[in-house]
Amino acid sequence: MTTLLLASASPARLSTLRSAGIEPLVRVSGVDEDAVLAEAEAATEGRLHPADAVLALARAKADAVVASLGSDAPDAHGNPLPEDLLVLGCDSLLELDGRALGKPSDAADAAARWRRMRGRSGVLHTGHWLVDTRDGATGATGATASTAVHFADLTDDEIDAYVATGEPLAVAGAFTIDGLGGPFVARLEGDHHTVVGLSLPLLRDLLASIGVPVTTLWATGTAPDGDDERSTGVQWYGSRLVLRSMGAEHARSLADYRSDPEVARHQRWDPPYTLDQARAFVATTAGLDPLVPGRWVHLAIEAHGEHVGDIGVRGDDEGRQARVEVTIARPWQQAGLATEALTTVLRRLFAAGAHRVEARCDTDDIAAIRLLERVGMRREAELWSAAFRHGEWIDCYSYALLASEWRA
Repeated sequence: MTTLLLASASPARLSTLRSAGIEPLVRVSGVDEDAVLAEAEAATEGRLHPADAVLALARAKADAVVASLGSDAPDAHGNPLPEDLLVLGCDSLLELDGRALGKPSDAADAAARWRRMRGRSGVLHTGHWLVDTRDGATGATGATASTAVHFADLTDDEIDAYVATGEPLAVAGAFTIDGLGGPFVARLEGDHHTVVGLSLPLLRDLLASIGVPVTTLWATGTAPDGDDERSTGVQWYGSRLVLRSMGAEHARSLADYRSDPEVARHQRWDPPYTLDQARAFVATTAGLDPLVPGRWVHLAIEAHGEHVGDIGVRGDDEGRQARVEVTIARPWQQAGLATEALTTVLRRLFAAGAHRVEARCDTDDIAAIRLLERVGMRREAELWSAAFRHGEWIDCYSYALLASEWRA
């Protein structure tokens, strides 16, 4: 059975494939995009067209992932990667006034760009590079899909409000059509999937060129076993982030931030947190619905194309009460992501019929206390010597929120 491996951290690309019935594996390339573009510019003596630039980036990402396949990284369920992989790299740029525009450098850049874009038109180019590794082969093919984008004439207030969400900072061209930026795209000419970041019609053509019907990739994810509650996973969206089921692609970053002594200080694990521990942890939670009663399920928190933390949910056996916990990598702390992640989970839990949601934190964990109170949870009790962590007993606060309080 042929399996697609997506060489991209983009939640939108993953969501596009899943919506089309394809459950890919994911591995992020980590290529130096500036270096790739500089090399391509030099090869064309400074005449690199944006459509060729995205193809060069897509190829570099796919090739880097193919080169990494010898490393021992399992899939989302802890199994070795299959040997029949097709590796797909993608990259997108917006062409405006003949210039290629990727992600904005900061909020000011995003705002200035939107003031140039509003009421005008550009072309969104997405490069695709497909590498066939079946039977030890390394054949490859690629192409670029291009779609004309006509932008609405935004007001200054609309631009400022949109940039303040953080969404434009995470995407090529500083806009989306499948998120908060959707109302600001007046019209498209071409395949709208191209603007999301992955053209399904072009992918079908590339697959056909190597003799693989796209229909053979439908439902290629690992099937559930017996009464296991695993599914293809979930994706919950906030305004700036995505919460989704963990996969093998999250193991390395999970090990990195859980090995940070400052991140681990108020948590139940001891640093360093090894890659083997991370892989084992991911394997226990991958594909599980966080609303399933009776077990802890952790979702990855993704923002700006990166894995920035995780949020755990444990429902009681009746599904009427739940407990939550949040971990954010240190570089992403104090950016409001924990608040947004927790608010998103609370909304889902109460919508699913939860009566009460609880959280606990150390009595000296000021950041956690502020987080829980910020989302409306109230302190119910102080629990003496309630948790044993890092060789000592710790006093904890218990916080809770009722569905009636949430609705109010």
